[in-house]
Amino acid sequence: MLDVRGRLAVVIGGGAVAERKVGTLLAYGARVRLISPEITQRLMQYAQDGLIEVHQRAYRPGDLDEAFLVFAATNQSEVNRQVYHEAVQRGQLVNVVDRPEWSLFHVPSTLRRGRLQISISTAGASPAMARRIRKQLEKQFDDWYAGYLDWLAELRAELQRLIPDSGKRRMAYQMFAEEEAWLEKYRREGHERTLQEARQWIGEWLRGNHLG
Repeated sequence: MLDVRGRLAVVIGGGAVAERKVGTLLAYGARVRLISPEITQRLMQYAQDGLIEVHQRAYRPGDLDEAFLVFAATNQSEVNRQVYHEAVQRGQLVNVVDRPEWSLFHVPSTLRRGRLQISISTAGASPAMARRIRKQLEKQFDDWYAGYLDWLAELRAELQRLIPDSGKRRMAYQMFAEEEAWLEKYRREGHERTLQEARQWIGEWLRGNHLG
């Protein structure tokens, strides 16, 4: 994944596709400049909230100055073609919504649950299918996973402190990460209660393996 934090992304276009691109860019911490004569209500709200820079006019050469990423997201193929050629001449990474074969990168559909990120890409063949798969995964990886991964991170830190042998430490950690029973216990009993029980289990496991 590209690190776009603090980097400028220029989006040409102001419709629903551009709105999705901007939402993703903001989620990853990019600076966004959007250029389009007309924009959606949500894009307008982003601008009013100071989240993006908007120029309500048609694209013109030179609009890609200083851009790290470029998105050609209009409903006019000729405009998208012009944006593509300018970006290529400048050596910039460009994504063209109606011509995936021109795109130098693709934006995956991403499922986020705290520390967990699952990205689904069809290499531009069908963004709609990528979104459909993401929605299916959202049911499997529900909101509990955000807290559960924080819980696993706490346990990992404790195991690193308590077990110097990396092989035995990995064995203990895999038990927590791979056994579904701990996730179900976390759902039923919550963070602190499950963490307490895990610590008790670690103590017993250490004594049984003569590591304490």
